Amino acid sequence: MTSNTDKSKKLINIKQIKASKPSKIAFVWAHGWMRTHEDLQAIASQVTDLGDQYLIDLPAHGNTCSSSATIDIDTYLDIVDSFIKQIDKPIIWIGHSFGCRIGTHMGKRHPEKIKALFLICPPFNRNKTLSIQSIPRKLKQTMYKTFILFGIPKKLILPFFASKDYLNAGTMRNLFVKWVNEDSSIPLKSLKMPVKLMFAENDDATPPELEKHFKMHCKEVTSKVLKHFDHFTILTDGQHQLIYNLIQYTKELHS
Repeated sequence: MTSNTDKSKKLINIKQIKASKPSKIAFVWAHGWMRTHEDLQAIASQVTDLGDQYLIDLPAHGNTCSSSATIDIDTYLDIVDSFIKQIDKPIIWIGHSFGCRIGTHMGKRHPEKIKALFLICPPFNRNKTLSIQSIPRKLKQTMYKTFILFGIPKKLILPFFASKDYLNAGTMRNLFVKWVNEDSSIPLKSLKMPVKLMFAENDDATPPELEKHFKMHCKEVTSKVLKHFDHFTILTDGQHQLIYNLIQYTKELHS
């Protein structure tokens, strides 16, 4: 299932893994920033007894049209939205990192169809949140602005201050900045469905401390920290634990 039959012009790319037995529910998997559905395929292929599995290449990622990198957030979400409307079953959304942010928006847009969110290493925009953990980041921002004010060329200092995602974004940099500046709390406040957060103990990108920000804005949140893993090894070395927790979560939803 795709949004366009011309591969060079796909706005969103979908790989479907059919259920191994009849099911009344579907699972939608969304990957992280500058990643593809392949990050999640090994896990999804092991839970086909739960239902149909749909793995997304999000707009401007994987096998999709690169021009999507120039659109605004609402248009970006509209593309994903058009796919969600094609699924004729209730959905459990499974996201990793950036895919979690898309999931909260889909939950806000489709509260009647998205029955639950299972979010792995979910990010939270803390630009407006002051905490001990945010102080080094804010000091770094202040230093960067000071160097610019004194006329030091941006290209010379950017590698010392910008994140790896920003530096590697290329043509997707403007889209990246839009997402980074988006207030994560807005879609969270609207969610009525259960939300399960799966954090990795050694994740520096989306640390377990973010749990409190999610719970501050959404009453439906529960969470778990998987020990010994980081932002990416949770999908490989930790996939057996993710599968176990997803199966248990699905059972709880149907009990």
